[in-house]
This record gives sequence, structure tokens and C-alpha cells, in this order.
Amino acid sequence: MSAPMTPDRLAGILARAAAATPGPWCNDAWEIYQGAEYVPGVSAWLGETCRAVGYSEQDQANAAFVAAARTDVPELVAAVQLLTAKVAGLEAQRDRRRGRLVALQNDTLNMRGALSPNGEARKVPMPLGETLTPAVEWLINHVAKLEAAAGAVRGQHYEVDGSPDGDGYCIQCGSTYPCATRLALVVETPAEPAGEDEGMTPHPAPCRVPTSPDCSCPPSPGELAEQRHLIDPLDHVLEHLADEGAEAALLAKILGPDEDTREPSSCDACGDAPSAWCPDCGACRKGCHGGHDGSCTHPNAPWAVAS
Repeated sequence: MSAPMTPDRLAGILARAAAATPGPWCNDAWEIYQGAEYVPGVSAWLGETCRAVGYSEQDQANAAFVAAARTDVPELVAAVQLLTAKVAGLEAQRDRRRGRLVALQNDTLNMRGALSPNGEARKVPMPLGETLTPAVEWLINHVAKLEAAAGAVRGQHYEVDGSPDGDGYCIQCGSTYPCATRLALVVETPAEPAGEDEGMTPHPAPCRVPTSPDCSCPPSPGELAEQRHLIDPLDHVLEHLADEGAEAALLAKILGPDEDTREPSSCDACGDAPSAWCPDCGACRKGCHGGHDGSCTHPNAPWAVAS
């Protein structure tokens, strides 16, 4: 077996070729001459391949081989060097891809561990097969639904002015703004609405609150901005997955039938029950939603002073 064609060996071959008589070479029978074609009396004689006694066709073939080797050898060395460089590039590419493959395999193992921890229930409603694509697609859709639900609730809890103490309060639950619900559901701080949307006002009668069935008011730009609040699910899917249980429980508490302990149809701002409203004008004592600003003096109002 021949020695490997190392860079040092290639350099030695090129050095010997450079030291020889410059090419090209040619042959006339068994004799070797300098030049591309033999010209009698002109071409420089370099040697011959005939034997001591006579000559043969083999001697002529040997001379042709030696003459051609003068140009063949440097060209072959150049081709070997080119292929060696290409092989080195492919090997480096292979090593980089192998490293990325190992990193992807580690990421896949980590994702499987997050989706199905040891000793805990699987966090996606499908088995984890060879590919995690179905699980990722389900998580993307699930996160989008959670974000839409949270955005809808956030859109109902916005600030209005006019409470007796002068502070802004939440239109939905009547507490100081930002209310606990609003704080609990903030994923990213949205830009505050500017211009006409700053300090959104309640919807006019008869809807009283934005979520009333008889509300026909178009959503304001500020409410639309709240509803369009989105995050990139691919970047945050595992983070949302970790918080999914707490967030789902919070949404269930907010959206569930037992969340509001006030009497049905109570004023959404101050909580006064209909029985405490003025039967003549329908205003609550505090005059919420543009009622009588607390100045209702109808004789049948619960707060009317008996004469």
C-alpha cells in the first residue's frame, strides 16, 4: 500500500517537477525530446528508454509515458490539492451539522421532558411520538386561545375617571385602577391609548357596560388594541406551558359563574343592587354611568329624606 498523499508528499512531487527540464516533452520512438512536437535537428534531446540490445514497442511506450509525465504530474498534483481542499470543507460542514444535530437532539429531549415530566401527567392531549410537531401545533393554538381570552377580559377592565375620591377606577369591578384582575392578566404592558382614547369612557345607556347583550356601541380604537394584543407563541410556548395551570385557574375564576357575588343586574361600577336605585330615574346613589351625579332628589329614591 502506497503512503498517503499528504501535503508534504505533494510538495516533494512538485519540487522534483520544478527541478526537471521545463516541459512540455515529446518522444520520437524511444527517444525523449524537449518541446511539444519533435523537430529533427532542433528539439533538445533528453534521453531514451531503449535497452542495451535492440528496442521494442515497449520502449516506445515507456518514452511516451515519461514525456507525458512532465505535464501530467503537475496537473494531477493540482487536482489532488483541489479535491483535498473540497474534502476538508465537506468534513468541516459535516462536523458543524453534527454539532447542530446534537443540539437539536438535546432540545428535543428537553422539550419532551417539559411536555411529559417524570411522574407527572402529560401536558398535551396526544402521545409524544417520533415528531413533536403535533404537540407544538396544539400548544400554539392553545396559547393563542388563552391570549385571546385574557385579552377579552383585559378589554373589560379599563380605567374611567369620576369616582368620589378623584382616583380612576375599573369600569368592570369598581375597584381602584389598575384592579387585581388587570394586574393578574398583564403579559406585556400595552401602549396606553393616546388622544381621544385616553381615559376610555363607559358605553352610554342602555348598555351600561361593554359586555351587555343589548350593547350596539362599536369598539373604540383602544378596545381594539387590547383585543389585538398578541405574543409570539413559538418564542414563549414553554414559558406559557409552565404557567398554564395558574393562568387557566385564574381565567376560570374570572369567567366562572361564581366569580361575581353581587346581586344580578347590580351597578357594575359601585355595586348597588337594583333595589337601591331610584325607581323614578333608575340612578344609583353615586350616579354612575352619567346618572344624576349623586344629586337625585326624587321622593321615591331610597336616599330621599322623608318630609
